[in-house]
Amino acid sequence: MTTKIFKVIVPIILVTLPFAVPPFHLSADIGIFLTVISLLFAILIGFFISGATSNYLRMQTLISSMNTSLISLHSNSAIINAPEHAALTNAIDTYLIATLDYDLLDFSGLANAEFDNIINLVDQTRAHDDIGNAMLQHLHYAKADLVANDEEIAITAKTIVNPEHWLILVILASLIVVLLLSMRDNSIAVAVIVAALNFTILHILILLYELDANIFLAKKLAFQAPQRVFLSLGLHPYFPDFATTLSHVTLPKQQTYRVGTLLRSGKRKINLVKAGR
Repeated sequence: MTTKIFKVIVPIILVTLPFAVPPFHLSADIGIFLTVISLLFAILIGFFISGATSNYLRMQTLISSMNTSLISLHSNSAIINAPEHAALTNAIDTYLIATLDYDLLDFSGLANAEFDNIINLVDQTRAHDDIGNAMLQHLHYAKADLVANDEEIAITAKTIVNPEHWLILVILASLIVVLLLSMRDNSIAVAVIVAALNFTILHILILLYELDANIFLAKKLAFQAPQRVFLSLGLHPYFPDFATTLSHVTLPKQQTYRVGTLLRSGKRKINLVKAGR
């Protein structure tokens, strides 16, 4: 409901304001105020978007590196041919499924039990020959990378714009809208320009919110990035049931995949959807 308000209702209000509100003029010299307020707004928005974009790009790298570490754990375990290999494959699958139960990239800390199970199985793995001993070292390198990436994701995924910052940005944006409305005359062209500026200001704020809250990245990677890992494990791709209705999620058309439903008991019911359906 909140998303609908900000993406549908608020834009409609801001665009119709220049046409619906009668022209008015402030007695003060609004040009100076508009310049100062716009400058402050631009500086703050630029700073926060820069920081949020930096986190966004770093998150892309961390997610890719984490998936690579999981694939490396699986392949090295297969070469070692330890009894724990099948259990490790199942643990990685369970962990990825648990992370996909969350729409946003906010799974760090929410799938601790599944993550710890992977680490414990790696620690329990023992080699039985020289090749296994050599690969065991690589297995633990991959584990170390996995732990480091998980810790960094937990930090990088946090928002940098706190409620106080949002309050300042909204106040500045509101002042700009009011000052722009006060500069209108009876010209339709001016009203159209003010409406366009109002629309742009709102969508700059929405862009900052989606970057900072990882919504922008979630739409791009959240349900697609782990699918390569599933395939590397020799398993079918997996999607939670709610993801199948999201517009930004592309389901495989020529490939069988799994759809999971999280039951009230905490267990998952997983159905196999065959290719072409």
